[in-house]
Amino acid sequence: MKIGYARKSTHLQDVAHQVDELTKAGCEQIGTVANSR
Repeated sequence: MKIGYARKSTHLQDVAHQVDELTKAGCEQIGTVANSR
């Protein structure tokens, strides 16, 4: 099983592109984190 991790460092960024790429790479579970700054 592949597990992916997407992160955004500002409130202006979006993790959708990262999630799409991780899905294409075969990740079955993807976690996301947003920096609180």
